[in-house]
Amino acid sequence: QVINYLSNAKALIFPVRGCEAFGSVVIESLAVGTPVIGLDNCTLPELVTNQKTGILVKNKHGLETAISQINKIKRSACRQQVVKNFTFDKMIDKYETLYKKVIKQK
Repeated sequence: QVINYLSNAKALIFPVRGCEAFGSVVIESLAVGTPVIGLDNCTLPELVTNQKTGILVKNKHGLETAISQINKIKRSACRQQVVKNFTFDKMIDKYETLYKKVIKQK
């Protein structure tokens, strides 16, 4: 049911100031074609391409403007970004590369 709500939403508003290790809710939103509006900090800029798959703002005051502009974001671009960067196989490859790099440094 959560997927149904998320896929029918105009946007996911993600005004989190603290850093999350990985924004799984953001990826889930993009995967169903829902753009993300959030603060331009921590990992969000790594997951959302500003003005293409969502809108990143500097502070909470920018959220209202972003909401009024969300219809400019193509839902297909959101889905494409997940397919390009966050499929199961691609995530495994990225983790393996990271683990090898860490092991090599030790």
